[in-house]
Amino acid sequence: MKLTEKQKEFLGFVSEYIRDWSRPPSFEEIRSHFGFNSYNTVTTYLKTLERKGYVRLPDRKNLKRSIEVISPVETRRFEFPLLGRVAAGKPIEAVETVDVIEVPPSMIGQGDHFVLQVKGDSMQEDGILDGDFIIVRKQPAAQNGETVVALINN
Repeated sequence: MKLTEKQKEFLGFVSEYIRDWSRPPSFEEIRSHFGFNSYNTVTTYLKTLERKGYVRLPDRKNLKRSIEVISPVETRRFEFPLLGRVAAGKPIEAVETVDVIEVPPSMIGQGDHFVLQVKGDSMQEDGILDGDFIIVRKQPAAQNGETVVALINN
C-alpha cells in the first residue's frame, strides 16, 4: 500500500532513529519531533503503518517500545551549510568556509539550520567535544537552559 508524504516522513524518522540509536524512539520523542499535541496521534500513525505492512507492533502491552520496521521507506537526507568553526572556550575569529553536511531528518526539527565545527573543550560536560559538528537552529532568542551559539560585536 502506498504511503502519504507524512507517513513516509514518520516511517523515515522511526527507521533512522532505530538505525542511529539501536532502539525505537519513545512516543514522547516522536510526539516532540513532529510537534503532535497528543500520543494518540503517534498511535494512529503506528497502527496505520502496521496495517499497510511497514511496521510490526508485536507486544500490545508495551506498544511504546515495540516498534519494528519491516519495510523501510527510502529516507532522505537534508543538506545544511557548514559555515565554519565555533569556539568552545576562548573566543576565535568567525571564519566562514561554506561546505555542505548531510543530516538525517531525525536529527532536526522545524526552522532554519546550519552546521558549525566545534573548536575547544569547554563544552565536554555537555557531550560537545573538540572537532564535533553541531547543528544550529537560527532563532532570535533562547530559552533558559538552552545551549546557544552567539556572534559577539557583529
